[in-house]
Amino acid sequence: MPRKLLMKEGFYPVRPNQPDPPLAVVPLIPYTMDVHGVHLVANARRGRQILRFLVDTGASNTVIDLEKIRHGDAHPHDSALQIQTAGADGGRQNAALVRMNGIKLGTVLLPAWDVAGMDFTGIRSAYKSLSLRPVSGILGGDILQYYRARIDYGRGVLELFTPHVAPPFG
Repeated sequence: MPRKLLMKEGFYPVRPNQPDPPLAVVPLIPYTMDVHGVHLVANARRGRQILRFLVDTGASNTVIDLEKIRHGDAHPHDSALQIQTAGADGGRQNAALVRMNGIKLGTVLLPAWDVAGMDFTGIRSAYKSLSLRPVSGILGGDILQYYRARIDYGRGVLELFTPHVAPPFG
């Protein structure tokens, strides 16, 4: 009896004869944390401003440093726009949801996107102690999944592909 291939929600069939070229190929910057660990950082642009995002496949949401929020972004102190975030240490905190516009990752202009705005003072301090440039945010699973992202460790790039669904906002 032939086996039936079951596809789970969110998985897409592979079509070997139909190439799916990436929309963007973003260079990854390795931040060596110690002899055993590395963080991967991708540069993004917002106008003239360069934003450095830690690529975190384990983060469910994209997070931005509160210092990077502009006056035209959704108000970060609106209590109706709060979510709880959890860190690797198990700690939880409330974060303001902020609608960001105009972020360009490689050649892809991200649609209006709700991200968690958080205080990055401690993160900036940790990177400074390691003589690394601070990050502006964390690129999380929401954007990585939407763009069907693929990390190519051999080439040191993050590839973003055409989404198969409409953006959640914008």
